[in-house]
Amino acid sequence: MSVIWKTVNDDGLLLVDKTVHFLQKEFCPLGADNIWSTEYFLWKLGQNNPAGSGYMSVALSKNKVVGSISITKKRLLIDGVNVIGGEVGDSYSLPKARRGTPAEMSSINSNPRSFLNRSIFVRLVSEVQQRAESDGINCIYGTPNKNSYPGYIKRLGYINIENIKYRTYSHYTASFFQKKYSFFGKKSGIFVDFNKNILIGCNNLLSHVLIGKGIDIDHNIPSLDDIDIFWDKVKPASGFSLIRDSKYWEYRYKKNPISEYTFHSIYRHGLMAGIIVSRIRRTTSNLKSVYIAEWMLDKNISLNYCILEVLDFYKKKNIDSFHFISQESDISLINSFGCLFFPRKQVSIIFTDTDFNRSLDKRDTNFDFYLGSTDAV
Repeated sequence: MSVIWKTVNDDGLLLVDKTVHFLQKEFCPLGADNIWSTEYFLWKLGQNNPAGSGYMSVALSKNKVVGSISITKKRLLIDGVNVIGGEVGDSYSLPKARRGTPAEMSSINSNPRSFLNRSIFVRLVSEVQQRAESDGINCIYGTPNKNSYPGYIKRLGYINIENIKYRTYSHYTASFFQKKYSFFGKKSGIFVDFNKNILIGCNNLLSHVLIGKGIDIDHNIPSLDDIDIFWDKVKPASGFSLIRDSKYWEYRYKKNPISEYTFHSIYRHGLMAGIIVSRIRRTTSNLKSVYIAEWMLDKNISLNYCILEVLDFYKKKNIDSFHFISQESDISLINSFGCLFFPRKQVSIIFTDTDFNRSLDKRDTNFDFYLGSTDAV
């Protein structure tokens, strides 16, 4: 029997408990840390978000959530101008509901052949996007997975910025190979020695002696005044970036209700010179990963130095892997210092089809984007 569904505007977050139950039950891997919670949705879509309250729609069948979508408001810096944009995400639907039937035709298009009336995914995205755009949110971006990417591009008219090439990069430790491949077994000591003693030890010596003179690392968030002064110093004059002032770092990482982040605050001769944020996440019942969420650095502080600091910080915490996203042009420099991060999947960054978003594909523009720029981290 076909599933009959209807879409509901849940900007007031009255159905968030049901939505969390649906997402956690259907899409959170067994044994992994929670991805969603009621507090999480209230945090990012509620009034405490510095950018403002967001948007959410769900699909219901027999009073149970079978699909979801959200747009989280983001403070953006576009060509030096502060604007309010949004990130589309949480686009999930129950597999059997994808072949279901809407209880009524869409108010946007009543043609039963339209994908608005055939696809629960297309209907949800279209409705939440329409509400955001009617409020003046013109720059909406997302990082869809391989399942939803075709729908965004082919059915919803989103564009992929071809000249902005981001990829996930991963570093695997001896612990990962021991757990993943049993034949390593007791012989894995050589890999442990290589990873923890030789690689990190030699790079620490090089970094601290040649690169790290006058540098101190603190694991607390810098003062809000220091962050604002530093942001004014390093913010891009053109291109695309989130506004990364003190409100951003405090809200995004310090006050995150579902994830605990570690700050690696960098000072050179007593002055703030950078900040990098990481978190541990259990991805399955026996694998523990570190995600390097974001960094903001003085031009004289190298990214590879910061990556090495993160590897060193976690070396006694039995981490299985480290991950971050970066433009493909950055990774050769990082690996030249022996960090051994290997390319994995390409990260698709999509945008609604607007004149500005299309212009990103036509010019050599500055583009600052990190794992923390998405809700995926």
